[in-house]
Amino acid sequence: AMAAAVAAEPKGVGAHLGLGQVLFAQGKRAEAEAALKAAMAAEPELADGRLALAALFAQTQRLDDAIATLEAFPAKRSGPVLYGGDLRVLLFLADLYNEKNMPDRSITLLDPVAKQHPDFALGRLALGTAYLWKREYGKAIQELETGARLAPNDAMAQVRLGTAYLSADRATDALAAFDKATAADPALRRQVR
Repeated sequence: AMAAAVAAEPKGVGAHLGLGQVLFAQGKRAEAEAALKAAMAAEPELADGRLALAALFAQTQRLDDAIATLEAFPAKRSGPVLYGGDLRVLLFLADLYNEKNMPDRSITLLDPVAKQHPDFALGRLALGTAYLWKREYGKAIQELETGARLAPNDAMAQVRLGTAYLSADRATDALAAFDKATAADPALRRQVR
C-alpha cells in the first residue's frame, strides 16, 4: 500500500518518508535510503526527511554521512545557527559531533542556543553533554544541573549529571543524581544491578 502511495504521488514527501521508515524496519536499508533521499529531494527545507535519513545513517554507523546530511540543511537563521529553525536538527547534529569525538563543534552549535533560550532544557543538557565529552567537568556540571532543574522528571538528565559528578570525583553528588534517576525511571534500577 505504501509503495502504491509513492507511485501515485511521486513527489509526495509523506509517502516517501513512510515508505523509507517501513523499509528500514524491514531491514531493507538501501531501499529505505533511496526513499528517504527522495523525500528530502522533494522538500529540502523540511526537517523530517533529513532527520530520518540522518537517523538511518547513524543507526548503520555511517556517522560522517549523517553529519553531512544535517550540515547540508538549508540554514534559515532566526537567531544563532538554528538549522531551518528546527532545534531537532541542531540537537541531533550536536550528538553526532560528540559521537565523532568533536565536542568543540557541538559547543559551537549549542552555546548560542543556551544563551538565546536559557530555559530550553534539552539544549542545556546537550551543551552539558558536550562539555562532558570535552572533559570540562565544571562547565558540564553547570549546564547539566541547569538542564536537570528545568526537566526534573528526566531520568537521563540525572544520569548524565551523575556521570559528570563522578568524573569530577564528586561521588556523593553522583549517587544522589543516580538515585533521582532511578526514582524518575524505576527501570533504570534493574539496568544498574
